[in-house]
Amino acid sequence: MTKQIGIAKSFFLGELKTGLIENYPEENKEERETLELFLDSLRRFAKEKIDPVKIDQEEKVPDEVWNGLKDLGIFGLTISDEFGGFSFSQEAYGKVIEALTGYCASTAIMVGAHLSIGMKAIVLFGTEEQRKRFLPELASGRRIAAFALTEPDAGSDAGSIRTEAREVEDGKFFILNGSKHFITNAAIADLITIFAKTEEDIDGKKEKKITAFIITKDLPGITVNKEEKKLGIRGSITNAFTMENVKVPVENILGQRGKGFKIAMEVLNYGRLGLSSGCLGAARQLFEMSLKYAEERQQFGRKLLDFELIKEKISDMAVEVFVIESLTEFTSRLADRKDIDFSLEAAICKVYASESLWRIANNALQICGGSGYMREYPYERFLRDSRINMIFEGTNEILRVFIALEGMKLSGQEMAGGFPRLFSFFLRGIKKNLISTRLKNIEPALKSETKTFLELSKLFYKNVFKLLFRYGKKIQDKELIQERLANSCIILYAVAVLISRMNSLTRSKGKGACEKELNLFTLFCSRAFKTIRNELISINKNEDSLLNKVIEQLNNV
Repeated sequence: MTKQIGIAKSFFLGELKTGLIENYPEENKEERETLELFLDSLRRFAKEKIDPVKIDQEEKVPDEVWNGLKDLGIFGLTISDEFGGFSFSQEAYGKVIEALTGYCASTAIMVGAHLSIGMKAIVLFGTEEQRKRFLPELASGRRIAAFALTEPDAGSDAGSIRTEAREVEDGKFFILNGSKHFITNAAIADLITIFAKTEEDIDGKKEKKITAFIITKDLPGITVNKEEKKLGIRGSITNAFTMENVKVPVENILGQRGKGFKIAMEVLNYGRLGLSSGCLGAARQLFEMSLKYAEERQQFGRKLLDFELIKEKISDMAVEVFVIESLTEFTSRLADRKDIDFSLEAAICKVYASESLWRIANNALQICGGSGYMREYPYERFLRDSRINMIFEGTNEILRVFIALEGMKLSGQEMAGGFPRLFSFFLRGIKKNLISTRLKNIEPALKSETKTFLELSKLFYKNVFKLLFRYGKKIQDKELIQERLANSCIILYAVAVLISRMNSLTRSKGKGACEKELNLFTLFCSRAFKTIRNELISINKNEDSLLNKVIEQLNNV
C-alpha cells in the first residue's frame, strides 16, 4: 500500500496537508477501558514494587519487578491477541511507557527495547509462520527481545555495518560473523532482531545489501560481553556481543533479502515514538515535582513560586510538557492509521521530546538548588537518565539531517529530468508563493496564530525552493543549512499539531473551558514564530564561513 505523506513532508512541497490539521485524529475509544484498567494495575504495581533509587544504585531491575511485569502482561502489549497479546495501538502503548518512565526510566527502557524495537520487525514484517513461532512466547515474557543494529564502527550510520551473513548449503542457511554493541537487553534476550550484509544480485552485479534476521540465543557462536557501566539508566542491561560462524536457517530471514535497511528504519519510526512517550512521562513527573517544591520552598520570606525567574522556569516546563504531549498523541494516532508515512513526524517527536526533557531536567534541578545535586533527591537521577534520549534511536544531529534531506528529496525529484521539468518546478514554485494555502473551519480564538503559521509555512517552502536551485545535490554537504531547515520544520510541525488540538478542544468545550490550554498554546506560538524566522533568516545570514575558518586554524595548530 502506497502511503500518503504526512504534514512534515508537505512543508517541503508547499502543499500543506490541511485535512490532517483541521481534523484532529481521534483516539481508539474501543481500547480505552482496557487501557485504563491496565494503567491502574501498572501504577499500583509500580508504587508498591518499583524502587527507582534502589534500581539505580544496584544497577539492576530485580527479578521480582521483572516477573511482576510479566504477570501484568506488559511484554505483549502491542502483540495481537491472536498470539496472546493485548493488541494495543501505538497510542495506548505510548501511554503505558509514559506511565512506567515516570516511575523508573531503566525499567521502561528495557520494556521498550523488547516492545518498541526488539520484536517489532516480526509484528510488521514477519511471515505467518514466524509470528506463530515467536510471538506467543514474546507476549508472555518467556522470551525477551532485543534489536541489534549498532556496531563499533556504525552508530547512526546504519548503512556502514560490517556484520556479514554468508549463504551456505544451497541457501538453506546463513553463517553470521560480526559484532554489535550498546545493545539493550543483550544479556537477557532470548531473541534478537539483527542486521547483516548479504551478497545480492542487483541488475546482474553482486552488491552488499542489508538483510534482517531473527537469531535466538540457543544458536552456537554467540558471545555476550561484559555489561556496560553507564551515566544513567543504570538499571537497564546494555552489552556488546559477537557472532562467530553463527548458523541461521533461511526461515529466520525477516522480510525480503537485501531489504533490511528499510525494515530497520520502519522499526525505528515506532521506536522513536515510544521514546517520545517515555520522555513525556519523565517530563511530566519532573514538572509536578518542581511545581510542588516551588510552592512549598520559602526564600527571603517568600515562596519560590513568587519569584519571576522561577515562574519563568515553571511556565517553560508547562509549555514543554503540553507540546510533547500533543506531538506524541497526534503522531501516534497518525501511526495507528497505517496509511500515512510518519517517518519525519516520528523523528521530530524524538528530537523535540528528548531535548525538551533535557531542558526540563536541568531546570528542575536548578529550582531545587543544592539539594537537587544530591543523591538524596531524584533530580540528579532524572538528569542522568534523560541524557541518553538525545543519542538513542539515531542521534539528534543525524535526525536533523534526515528531516532536512528526506523532506527536500521530494522537491529535488521534481527538479530532475532536464529543462522541461525544471521549468515546470520553477513555475510551480512561483505559483505557490503567490497563492496562500488556507485552513478552513478554524475557531476564532486561533485565527491570529493560524495566519502567522501559514505565512511561515509559505516562507519555509520558499527557502527550500531557493536552496534546491542554488545548491542542487550539493545541499547534502551543507549540514548547517540542513540543521536550520530541520529546526524550522520541527517547530512548524509542533505549531500545526497544536492548532489542530486546540481547534478540536475549543470546538468541543468552548473557549472559556480551555483558557489554560489556550495560554500555553499562545505562549508557545509566540516563541515558536520568532525561532522559525530566525532559523530561516540565518540560512542566508550566518557565520558559517567564520566557523569553518576557526576549525581550519585549530587543525593547523
